[in-house]
Amino acid sequence: MKRVLMQLVILFVIMIPAAFAQLPLSVGVLGGLNLANATTSPSLSTTTRTGMIVGGSIEFGLAPMLSVQPEVLYIQKGAKYSMIFLGQTIDATFKFDYVEVPILIKAKLPVGPLKPYVFVGPNIGFSVNAQGEVTAFGQTQTSKIDSTKSTDFCLDIGAGVEYSLIANLSLTGDVRYSLGLTNIGTESESWKSTGVQILVGVKISLM
Repeated sequence: MKRVLMQLVILFVIMIPAAFAQLPLSVGVLGGLNLANATTSPSLSTTTRTGMIVGGSIEFGLAPMLSVQPEVLYIQKGAKYSMIFLGQTIDATFKFDYVEVPILIKAKLPVGPLKPYVFVGPNIGFSVNAQGEVTAFGQTQTSKIDSTKSTDFCLDIGAGVEYSLIANLSLTGDVRYSLGLTNIGTESESWKSTGVQILVGVKISLM
């Protein structure tokens, strides 16, 4: 699966120059929140870490209702975990931050100035920070986590809406679910990221 996702990303990158010369083009900025969590083995009762997302996008129109949208995002992922030890609560926060490159295929339904859309696509992330923060007995300590893998492959799926403000300028908003396909942990301790992401943005049509 990871090999297939990498091949798809490379294919879309190769397609971008030709698309730039021939197809409708728009650029945008976007930001929002990532309600990050993880599936683990052995299973841990992790809870959500709320992180930030910020980045940009380029959208190429393939057909009146179909487009491809590569993005570059800085995203905060991870999860939280709590346990009782010697009658005291120990809180741990796993902070995994990435630069991600989603390649989304979007299907739009134009309804006047309002364009609902759905999308799906692969996503490759490159780790820029991996830390663990533990609070126990009134003290907090932070340490670097070296055991995680440097890349994370995900599948993103979601829906949103684009609203045209004026000619060539639109607002966007979408909700997406990101499913981690890669074990970024060790062979004995699996960790796969998940996240519900809420994004808003501004898009400018150039062609």
